[in-house]
Amino acid sequence: MPEKLKPCPFCGGKVKIDSGFNIDFNNRAHKFYYAICLSCGARGSDADRKTEAIELWNRRIKFAKQ
Repeated sequence: MPEKLKPCPFCGGKVKIDSGFNIDFNNRAHKFYYAICLSCGARGSDADRKTEAIELWNRRIKFAKQ
C-alpha cells in the first residue's frame, strides 16, 4: 500500500505529487516527481519515482510554530 502524503509542515495545507521533465546534454528527457503544497507552494526534493517523492516529503521535519 502506498504511503500517504503528510500535510505541509509550513502551513498544514494539502499536498500533491506533481512531475516534470529535465533534458540532458544528449537531448533526452528524464521525468522526475516532487511533492508540492497546494496552499503555500512549498516543494519537496526531486525524485525518480512517485513513491520516492512521497518518502522524501514525509521525512521533512515539522517546524514548531512560533
